[in-house]
Amino acid sequence: MIATSAIAAFLVGGLAFRLLADRVRGWALGALVGVASHPVAWWLFIVAQWAGGARSSLGERTVGPIDGIVGALVMSAWSLVLAGWLTVPVAVAIGALLGRRR
Repeated sequence: MIATSAIAAFLVGGLAFRLLADRVRGWALGALVGVASHPVAWWLFIVAQWAGGARSSLGERTVGPIDGIVGALVMSAWSLVLAGWLTVPVAVAIGALLGRRR
């Protein structure tokens, strides 16, 4: 999950910066990245498990990429509650610092 979180933050951060850097303040861009990275990270994790042929505890195949979208949204809601209190403020702080450098 750590690798997918880093990849998600890189992808969402890079895309958000390219599309919104001229229109949105740095702290707001950081908040957007901090929140939007959670569902992307969970979806990447689900896809990695599916592609790797992982099985459930009952021996069934795991959820596929399309069905994984709903699972990623549900899991990201919980991860925002449990870890978002740390990840979102850190992303806001990084966005504010990088926004000042422009």
